[in-house]
Amino acid sequence: MIMVRFWKAHLSMAIHSTIENKNRILYSNKYIRRCAMLAVNYTTMRNKLKDYCDLVTDQGETIIVTRKADRNVVVLSLEQYNAMEKEIRNAQYLAKLDRSFRQLEAGQGQIHELIED
Repeated sequence: MIMVRFWKAHLSMAIHSTIENKNRILYSNKYIRRCAMLAVNYTTMRNKLKDYCDLVTDQGETIIVTRKADRNVVVLSLEQYNAMEKEIRNAQYLAKLDRSFRQLEAGQGQIHELIED
């Protein structure tokens, strides 16, 4: 379950002084630690794209771009995206290993001869 709270906050970086008083979203669920995200509308994102891209890559910020009809998107750095993908793959691999161990414990394992070259 995702808990969402909206609040106004000023960005602390002076170099991003043009990006002030934006909505931030505080969320948490059982997989993701509590963190704040910047939420901006599509027009603002488009008008200040470079500033927001710098904020994402330089400060590690994650930005929610709000659009009409709840067709929102999330902007995050490639580094953050790759880390998330790696966590998902690791979780899937660990689940597969767990299933294999349970099958082995249930006597459903198979013995194969090693093939030598």
